[in-house]
Amino acid sequence: MRVAVVFFAGGAKEKFLDIAQGFSRGLGEQGHIADVIDIETDYEKKLTSYNYIVLGAATSGFFKPKVSDKLKKFLSSCGHIAGKRCFAFVPKRSFASKALLAVMSAMEHEGLYIKNSGIVSSAEEAAYIGKSLHIGGSNIS
Repeated sequence: MRVAVVFFAGGAKEKFLDIAQGFSRGLGEQGHIADVIDIETDYEKKLTSYNYIVLGAATSGFFKPKVSDKLKKFLSSCGHIAGKRCFAFVPKRSFASKALLAVMSAMEHEGLYIKNSGIVSSAEEAAYIGKSLHIGGSNIS
């Protein structure tokens, strides 16, 4: 299956890229084709042809995290994604659970079907999660 590993890094591009590549490696070990997509450089990329989406994003604000307008604009213009199954993630930091909820809310606003989510601390952890995701058939995690 084709999987899009999408991220919006804000100021933490290296960390997000490492995590996204970890997901890609893990998914590749399952035999899936996983493309890493940086919203800031690939803002015109369409996600319609992907079977599954892994999406992570940086948020602003500490106690009340907000999702960037760039992420919202990308999701609204990246093709037909409503109903697609996906995994949401944020990197580990203080109040990461609130940041994850903000990212998931933006995804759900565009009709994405979030099957699972996580706070990811490293590329190795992302690879492990990617290797463990069930993205085909009715057992999607």
